[in-house]
Amino acid sequence: MKNLVIAAFAVLGASLLVGNALAVEDETPTEPGRRRELSETLGTFHALMSFDAYGDSFSSDSLGQRGVGGFGTAGRIYLSPTLKMKAGPVVAVASADFEWWKSDAQGPLFYEPARDTLLKASGDQLLNTSSVLLYRYDLGRRGQLTAGLIHQMTYVYAAPANQIQRLGVLVIRQFGARRFGLSHPRLLATVAYYLDDPSKKHTVSAAVALGFKSTR
Repeated sequence: MKNLVIAAFAVLGASLLVGNALAVEDETPTEPGRRRELSETLGTFHALMSFDAYGDSFSSDSLGQRGVGGFGTAGRIYLSPTLKMKAGPVVAVASADFEWWKSDAQGPLFYEPARDTLLKASGDQLLNTSSVLLYRYDLGRRGQLTAGLIHQMTYVYAAPANQIQRLGVLVIRQFGARRFGLSHPRLLATVAYYLDDPSKKHTVSAAVALGFKSTR
């Protein structure tokens, strides 16, 4: 195929999740449907929260009722291969994260907010995948518009019932000059339908993000 470009690479790395430094009781209940931040930073309130079994509920309401997370750390080693293909304005990207986790959390299992799932503290393995099929529209000096489909899945090998799978639409608007007082801002919006999830199956999620280039 003319102008077909294929690239493949893999990343091997490690990261550390730190639990709450201050276990302060929060008297304000979590709002139903509140979006849990996918972060791996100090102060993630539900990180390292202890659970007894994979079948325990870890919905937004359940996490809010349990309060804050526990003290401690959780670490992971991961291998992330990625395959990219480009043919003219069509771009396809498929990636996978093979992750090995271990934690000193108190319970037999702990809640991991970045993957929104329960993992065994003594050691666990999961697979996280992401695939996108996009079409890029060149708008000249005005920038670029990209739109397409996205599929994401998180699968803990020891807990298949907790599989998370989403299918959605992704739109990215890259501006070619200063807009909104920012340098080359990028607006990203996605709407996804949960095909599988312990608490959100057959529901819809939406997110909007704004990014920009540093002027330095």
